[in-house]
Amino acid sequence: RQAAWVALPATPGGPEGGGSPAAVAEGLSTALMILPEKEIADLCREGPGLEAWLLREPDEERPGPPLVHLPAEPAAAA
Repeated sequence: RQAAWVALPATPGGPEGGGSPAAVAEGLSTALMILPEKEIADLCREGPGLEAWLLREPDEERPGPPLVHLPAEPAAAA
């Protein structure tokens, strides 16, 4: 892919597991460049509030938009 972006929810005290939100987002963005799209979708389903945007390489064999949004899993009702 040509590019990847990630969005994390702002949480008091930073994301789970520690680290600054910016450092976690940077690490995830780097990982998104090499992970298969299915694994990224799984991360977004499992990570509370995690969203990803992928800019695909042009490919005549793969239909669909070049910019793909993988939304966060909706929060469970309390």
